[in-house]
Amino acid sequence: MEQTATSAPGAEVAGRLARHLQCLAREIGERNVWRPAALRAAASYVCDQKTVRLRFVAFVNEEPPFFATPLQGNEVYARRARRERARRGER
Repeated sequence: MEQTATSAPGAEVAGRLARHLQCLAREIGERNVWRPAALRAAASYVCDQKTVRLRFVAFVNEEPPFFATPLQGNEVYARRARRERARRGER
């Protein structure tokens, strides 16, 4: 179900989804319970629309002792994504 952001409309949709999920986090509270389900539902919805390509990812190792270290989940993902883009010759 991997989707990749390839256009400005895709980035706009991703931003709206991120803001919506953050609002839900404040309302619901326990992020470890609802976030995976919300992410999966959002990915399913966007895949059904077939109007933009987005990549939905979830990270582990975001809390101490990994927070603010090279082992933090989003840092690992970002490094790998940069290497992959360089390998493909993309900016």
